[in-house]
Amino acid sequence: MRLFIAIDLPGELKEELWHMATSLRHQAEQARLVPLQNFHLTLLFIGETKRINEACDILHLPSSFHAPFELALEGIGSFKQPRGRTWWVGIQENTALLRLQNELDSLYRSAGFDIEKRAYHPHITIARGVSASMPMVLTAPQRTIEVSSISLFKSSFEAKNVSYTIIDSFDLSERTDWIQ
Repeated sequence: MRLFIAIDLPGELKEELWHMATSLRHQAEQARLVPLQNFHLTLLFIGETKRINEACDILHLPSSFHAPFELALEGIGSFKQPRGRTWWVGIQENTALLRLQNELDSLYRSAGFDIEKRAYHPHITIARGVSASMPMVLTAPQRTIEVSSISLFKSSFEAKNVSYTIIDSFDLSERTDWIQ
């Protein structure tokens, strides 16, 4: 099973991101939009594993030491991929987010999960395979969201479509022994 840990986004924000993504599609010659229900902020990509129960158990370890926190969206960008550009909405630098992501990375590596070694750049992917001959004119939503839970997702591929399903979550607000 292909797994990753992420912050699921509020429905209202997903709607705003979807409107932005559809604006991008109208400006591009080609674009594959991320489906509205799939918008999320990845914390850690685990990849293919059969160790589902262990992945769920580890999910609850770092979250017991972190209080809910706020994130602000900031900027829009893209990076080149073999099949066009991938467009994303950025996240303002946030110490609580980076501390949580770093702890998850350490815990899963220590447990023997094969986590790729690359710098963490928090973003929300909105479209892939984008090609455009003219510059894109997009505006990121000016939003702050409260992060009160983290979730373990599985990826499923069906008929060229990918869907993400939450298989376990942990509510950060249930704890009282937080690191501020």
